[in-house]
Amino acid sequence: MAQICFLAPDQEWTTASYGCPPAPIARHEGFSARVVKAGEAVVIVDARHDPELARHPLVAGPAGVRFCAGAPLVSSGGEPVGAVCVMDTRERNSWSEQQGAGLAELAALVSDLLRMRAGDRLRLRQLEALGQQTARTAHDLKNMLVAVAGNSDLLRLEIAESDPLRETVEDLAAAAGRASELARRLTGYMPPSWKQASES
Repeated sequence: MAQICFLAPDQEWTTASYGCPPAPIARHEGFSARVVKAGEAVVIVDARHDPELARHPLVAGPAGVRFCAGAPLVSSGGEPVGAVCVMDTRERNSWSEQQGAGLAELAALVSDLLRMRAGDRLRLRQLEALGQQTARTAHDLKNMLVAVAGNSDLLRLEIAESDPLRETVEDLAAAAGRASELARRLTGYMPPSWKQASES
């Protein structure tokens, strides 16, 4: 039997389980809390004789767990946050160095995966923030370009066709129109959450 467990302030949560039913239990009753507190691998030969684990549902219940071994899961900040645990329905008086190294290696692998996922979530949040800022900038740019185009139209009405300045105004209006269309297309490709941020 095996489990991957994490600790909440008042509970132990099983996120993966093999050979035994996952169920949230009180933090102080969980085996993972013992591992997290120790900050290193913990081995219990017979959980029935352990004052803290004897009432654990997997020990006192139908699963009949006797032997427990666990290694800590470590966060990106270096803090133990849970444990990888292996269990057996028979007590074991021997736990080899090789078995301990294998469990520690598995815990390290799971910890690495957790850190990678945490890093991915951070990068996604950063990308979302950058996207929303880009959307706001594009929205503001469109508003400014609308004002430029509108003022250009007013100037064209007031400037004679023979005035050399008229061509400059017309070029400005055309450039504003192209830039406005580019901004519109840019925002058209953005996710709805980015667009909502630009309009807030």
